[in-house]
Amino acid sequence: MVTKSTWIHLRLPFSWVLAPVSLFALAAERIDFTTAFWTLGVQFLFLYPASHAFNSYYDQDEDSIGGIEKPPPATKDLLWVALLLDLLGLVVAYFAVGPVYCGFVFLYGLASKAYSHPSIRWKASPVLGWAVVSFMQGFFTFAMVSFAQNPGFFSDGSLLFLAVVSSFWIGSAYPLTQVYQHKEDARRGDRTLSLLLGGQGTLLFVGAGFAFSQALLAIWAAVTGGWPLFIAVQLGFLPAGAYFVRLWIVDRDAFFHYRTVMKMTFLSATGTNLALLLFIAANALPSSAKWVESAVQSRLRNLTLLPVVVRVESVSWGKLVFSTEVPNESPRLGPFVVEWRPSSWTWAAGKASLSLPKQSGEGEKFGVDGLEASGSFEWDSYWVSDFSFSFAAEKLRSGKSVVD
Repeated sequence: MVTKSTWIHLRLPFSWVLAPVSLFALAAERIDFTTAFWTLGVQFLFLYPASHAFNSYYDQDEDSIGGIEKPPPATKDLLWVALLLDLLGLVVAYFAVGPVYCGFVFLYGLASKAYSHPSIRWKASPVLGWAVVSFMQGFFTFAMVSFAQNPGFFSDGSLLFLAVVSSFWIGSAYPLTQVYQHKEDARRGDRTLSLLLGGQGTLLFVGAGFAFSQALLAIWAAVTGGWPLFIAVQLGFLPAGAYFVRLWIVDRDAFFHYRTVMKMTFLSATGTNLALLLFIAANALPSSAKWVESAVQSRLRNLTLLPVVVRVESVSWGKLVFSTEVPNESPRLGPFVVEWRPSSWTWAAGKASLSLPKQSGEGEKFGVDGLEASGSFEWDSYWVSDFSFSFAAEKLRSGKSVVD
């Protein structure tokens, strides 16, 4: 039977604090919502609670820890529940998302165990412990979520850079969660980075590290045009940022109390999560097939000088399927399938070649056997504002062909 203390040590609400990087990864590209549902479900219901439980079992904390002000004793069943959650998470990850994502989950679980287990205990080293958390909860988590959406993640320079930003983001915040645990860490012999830096040093490190991570994000936005995502992240940070500045000016000693740190942590997570969720929801709107039909139809009419009708069959991240038709004058052209992936350093912009194969003509008005055309189009897959077509082919008018 699972005891009450075990349920407490799973720290399910604390998964909310770990959500920003996963949502940040989803906000950085067009997403499949079914895949996103399963990836987040595995992380928040299995992977993170198992990690928390394993860590609590071997730490045997007596003072406050993240999400629990007065932790109860960690009993033997906590370890078995942690291992069971790990197993269930792997099974769900494999069948609901895929073997590669399952591999990510397995490696994350191994790292969390090496972080806490007495035979390895990376946590006891100030630099190594910080580096492991920064990498696993930053770059690795971003990669885990992003790769499930986009198998081309490791060849996409823009996404890789954002994953690096995530590590600096996590690395700047993590020592703040240790600042009220100095006594407990010293009792166990764990020399954490916050203990090494001291109270005031930790605060300076957090402020400078966070500023550096956001400077990197600003550079990415300037290079790729990703200012909407940058602005969303900054708006999400505003509540916690204002609280941090206020305490820095008015009551700096309050930083070293559990409740103050938890309040700031949840403020930061809640503001960022809500901002990113709204961003993701807004970005899903421009993918309307009706909008695409109208935009493509308008461009083709201008280029062919014909009343072209466009039928969009499906629009999704990485693929647009459509066909064209000239009523009463030409046979149906298509369907045409266009697939693309963003090029490196191009923020969520789709670029692809479009080829219209030669079609046999049926209308006597044309005086030609068909239509050959090729060209290209591009659009921003988040903030869709325009299509641009470039055709080097025959332009058709009723009764004759006109060649550019």
